[in-house]
Amino acid sequence: DLHPAPPRPSDIDTNEEALKAWKAQASEVHSMNAKLKGARMEFLQRHAIGSRYAEYDEVYYPCQFDFRYRHYPIPATAPHWHGPDPSRSMMLFGKSVPVDESGLRTLYIQAANHFGHDKLSFDDRIAWTQDNLQHIKEWGQNPLDTMHEWGQAEDPFQFMNTCWALYDPDFASYLPGHIDG
Repeated sequence: DLHPAPPRPSDIDTNEEALKAWKAQASEVHSMNAKLKGARMEFLQRHAIGSRYAEYDEVYYPCQFDFRYRHYPIPATAPHWHGPDPSRSMMLFGKSVPVDESGLRTLYIQAANHFGHDKLSFDDRIAWTQDNLQHIKEWGQNPLDTMHEWGQAEDPFQFMNTCWALYDPDFASYLPGHIDG
């Protein structure tokens, strides 16, 4: 929701300091609301494009490479792996790869990472996920009613993908594993 404008002081016409303070507060609220509107527009645009992509089994992205051979998608406004959390959560592989023990370990680490525990050791991240498996199952089975809980994650949409993947081997087989070098 948009932030409400600050109330005007009663002595705004006669008190220069009150006018300055109110203008500063109003400007800050206006800036926050403009950022929220922009973020909503970006989300809706990427969601609309992602919804159109859902009709296809596979989608290919043209990419450009920089001098380090890092690749970047050319359609910058489409959902892609360099985008924000909702955009990245829409990206699934077109071909299934069964999840083995190593893949399950990666999912456990990924769940903790997306929740915001990416600074813990790998063993501690796995332990965090194991300790929260019951919550993860509840969140994955009932995401709308539990959004106030899992929505606190650092990357909530990618975290929800990981919740689903931990209890649906077929979904897990399409989910990209994020590894940072």
